[in-house]
Amino acid sequence: MISLLDVGFFALSWTYVLLAPYTKVEESFNIQAVHDFLSYGLLPDDLSHQFDHFTFSGAVPRTFLGSAVLASTANPFIIIAAYLNLISSKADLQLIVRLVLATCNAISLVVIRKAVSNRFGSGTASCFTLLTCSQFHLLFWMGRTLPNMFAMPLINLAFAYASMYNSSRYSIRLSEKSWKLAFWCLAFSTVVLRVELVLLWVPFLLQALVQGRISFYTIISTNLLAGTTAAVASFIFDSFFWQKDVLPELTSFIFNVAQGQSSNWGVSPFLDYFKIHLPKLLMTGLPLAFVGLLTDSRIIPILFPFIIYTALISNLGHKEWRFIIYTVPAFNVAAASGLRYLFTRRKTTIFGPISFIFALGFLAANFGLTGLLVHISMHNYPGGEAIAAFHQLVPATTLPPPHVHICNLAAQSGTTLFQHLNSPPYHSALYLWPNSVPPATPWIYNKTENLTLSELSRSSHFTHIISEQPPTSPEIAGHWNLMKAIPAFDRVVLDKELLTHKRWELPRRLFDLIRIVEKDHLWIYERK
Repeated sequence: MISLLDVGFFALSWTYVLLAPYTKVEESFNIQAVHDFLSYGLLPDDLSHQFDHFTFSGAVPRTFLGSAVLASTANPFIIIAAYLNLISSKADLQLIVRLVLATCNAISLVVIRKAVSNRFGSGTASCFTLLTCSQFHLLFWMGRTLPNMFAMPLINLAFAYASMYNSSRYSIRLSEKSWKLAFWCLAFSTVVLRVELVLLWVPFLLQALVQGRISFYTIISTNLLAGTTAAVASFIFDSFFWQKDVLPELTSFIFNVAQGQSSNWGVSPFLDYFKIHLPKLLMTGLPLAFVGLLTDSRIIPILFPFIIYTALISNLGHKEWRFIIYTVPAFNVAAASGLRYLFTRRKTTIFGPISFIFALGFLAANFGLTGLLVHISMHNYPGGEAIAAFHQLVPATTLPPPHVHICNLAAQSGTTLFQHLNSPPYHSALYLWPNSVPPATPWIYNKTENLTLSELSRSSHFTHIISEQPPTSPEIAGHWNLMKAIPAFDRVVLDKELLTHKRWELPRRLFDLIRIVEKDHLWIYERK
């Protein structure tokens, strides 16, 4: 049963989807694949002329299994929403898809919360929920179609089953069934979705061996069966959609690790995950995790696989926070134990009230910083805002139909196939009500890369452009009329005058202390 606090997982993740409905380039492969699955089905007639990945293939092949499962799961909800007349365009389909993904991740967090309650008690479980809801990255991103977020529910289930389910409060020994379920989740998340998770799979294997509740033979046979099943499923499915024999995560391992190509995206020092990315993900959860580690011996086996994972993946030069996002729930369990410890100190001594105030302060700091980060993120998708503004400025019935060129920045910051409102393919749900029926004459959305402004100006078939070039450019002034400028996040400014010379106004102007400054990033033009 879902508790009242669990509602926070769903409500916040859904709210973040609605507040920031657009996507970034990291999400593009999967969101485009979901679009194509919804439009053409799981068995399309002509892959090479229908699916987006043949045009924009990326550096290495990636799996379609996650996108196919998400599209299949979202489709019934799209049909229901259509019958309720809640869909007005293709853009609404993207919202539903992302809401479904956020829901899957939220359910996996509920499973962890229940496991925490089983192992540590309801107080620690409530602290886990509060702490997780107070942090920004996990809940904001778990409705986004990163491969990491496809793997996240499986890792959360593996964590819950391998660390806390079917265990009494003071025992670290788990049942054979729990371990088997965990290994199947780890196998599919590693072999199909994210190959770096092998570095988490191995510590869990070692932990199972050390605990001795499950035999060596069962461990080996279960993992071999799970890994082989996952590899066969990925090979068959992905080879069909890539039209060649491929196991995407093996290809990714060879390209990024064996050949060292991941360094092309930057190299960071060994300790950056511990010094930069974990503090960013956990916020005040990091010091609270240390409190939990020092005050509850049950935390050590829970954190062990994730600390080892973080140390192992630190050997790879290219580092991003999303590669260790899987560690957040485990650290939050430790932090929840620490938070409960601070909340429950006896109030008869000076240490009790101070601990209570510190606990409240930690949560307040998280919520405050998260609010700022959400506000920043809402203004960080200029491409999505630009294409939405374009559809408002140009009626769907315009003839001849517009041919708009979308620049690289716009394509990478929100302009997905779901945002091509007036271009086929269309989901059948759009034809249920007159207000959502697409125009009879389709528009052309062009994302051809490396076209110069002069080339766009000379190509008379382009009627509009979404460009990074400002109106002051001579080429713009000679050929294009400005329709609208699109502002986006530029920087955060601290009002030093308010802090130093007008401190008496601070209580009533607290929200003016930190301001978000925007500047124009994109411009929409119409040919003269």
